[in-house]
Amino acid sequence: MMIRMALGLLIILVPLQIYLGDLHGLNTREYQPAKLAAIEGIYATAQPAPLTLFGIPDDRAATMRYPIEVPHLGSLILTHSWDGSIKGLREWPESDRPPVALPFFAFRIMVGIGVVMLFVAIAGMVLQLRGRLWDSNWFLRLCPWGRRWVSSPSSPAG
Repeated sequence: MMIRMALGLLIILVPLQIYLGDLHGLNTREYQPAKLAAIEGIYATAQPAPLTLFGIPDDRAATMRYPIEVPHLGSLILTHSWDGSIKGLREWPESDRPPVALPFFAFRIMVGIGVVMLFVAIAGMVLQLRGRLWDSNWFLRLCPWGRRWVSSPSSPAG
């Protein structure tokens, strides 16, 4: 009963959290563009802006080393436009630029956790609708692992 209730909540709350996160990103682009540039690792203003999946930020040289990027996707996600412009960190004086490494990597970890939660919710609902939830050992083993991975040791769930 509790797993079915949790899946019902997850299938609603995880997409809602992703939507609210997107709204927060739009707000951050409007009111804290330097913070958004740091989170996304954008040093040079770009139009269209790629989405940097991974890279190594170099604040001294104001560049992203070894970037793995998806063209146009940064503009689409951050401006809801295929060719939207994103202001880069080089637009601000060096003394006003936030550090990039911590928010850049922390944001990617947060998005990764969200993707895992979405996968668990969708997979669980599909299995439940097919009547195979209790026969899927891989899923039942994944749930406690995911709970430990997402929960902090000091939380009641951890």
